[in-house]
Amino acid sequence: MKKLLLGSTALVVGGVMAAPAMAADPIKMGLGATDQRAPIFCERAEVYLSMGRSHQALIDLNHAIKLNSADARAYLLRAHAYKQLGDFTHELKDSAMAKELGAKVRGQVAPQPLTD
Repeated sequence: MKKLLLGSTALVVGGVMAAPAMAADPIKMGLGATDQRAPIFCERAEVYLSMGRSHQALIDLNHAIKLNSADARAYLLRAHAYKQLGDFTHELKDSAMAKELGAKVRGQVAPQPLTD
């Protein structure tokens, strides 16, 4: 089974997610603007989360937030990573931040925390 999800760093080969190994460091990819790099870190973190690799996801999400501290999606994904790790204090903090940023950015209902 081969499957490439366009617009994402996910690649499934033989049923195994291989995207993180294939995704080059966004900083080294020559993408200069932070608004270009932050979403790439979020996409790769999403793949890590789907694989249960929460620590790697946290690293990418911390980079994304450092590059764009107004990215509600990065906070929401990081909340999910914290939840996978059992760190509910940080999960709630990031969920609240994602909700606050989502309401500011979209002017509509803020994103809800991810559930398993």
